[in-house]
Amino acid sequence: MTPVIMNVDADLVAAPDAELPPMDRLWAALGLPMDGVQRQPAPVSGPYRRLAAGLHSVASRRDGNAYAVWETAGPQDTDAWGRRTYASHLTWWSYAGSWGARAWHVSAKVLVQVDEDLETSMSLRDVTLAVSGRDGDVTVYYGDALAWVLAGPVRDRAARRALRGVAGVPDPDDDPAPDLKDWYRVVASRDLPDAAIADRVRRFAEIVTA
Repeated sequence: MTPVIMNVDADLVAAPDAELPPMDRLWAALGLPMDGVQRQPAPVSGPYRRLAAGLHSVASRRDGNAYAVWETAGPQDTDAWGRRTYASHLTWWSYAGSWGARAWHVSAKVLVQVDEDLETSMSLRDVTLAVSGRDGDVTVYYGDALAWVLAGPVRDRAARRALRGVAGVPDPDDDPAPDLKDWYRVVASRDLPDAAIADRVRRFAEIVTA
């Protein structure tokens, strides 16, 4: 079976109410709560079924089976109220979990805003999420809507890391962060014969950069 590789714009997901902004349409289609209200999911099939499974895996995977590298920069901006925005880049990835073989790769720009009273908030930009299927299949999702559905898992991951720091427990985040192509090479090596890996990695790089 030939592996399927595709790019999907998560902002274009079909949902019953097309008047909703992209983030709410995506949340509604996946049955995720908006404004604290759990909604009935719209029929989800194809790549959006994989997106739902991938989001669940990102949110629930144990930190010992996932790695996160934060590349931190200095203050990016200060607004009229004295709030400073700090930019960093997060690469968060997993090749498999304790109970499931699904692999995924998150890349995002993380903006942390801190005011003079240390009130702190976080948002994401430029998010991509790659999720594996079977037999070397991978779908890469992008779009502003992903920033909203992944903000919670990223915030929780950062909080767990901070708590381990308080306890003096080292975080397993020291591995070099793989780009999408390097991540896919590992994923493909699990499911494809050696002779096919180089061609599939080349094809993957062509598609995700198109």
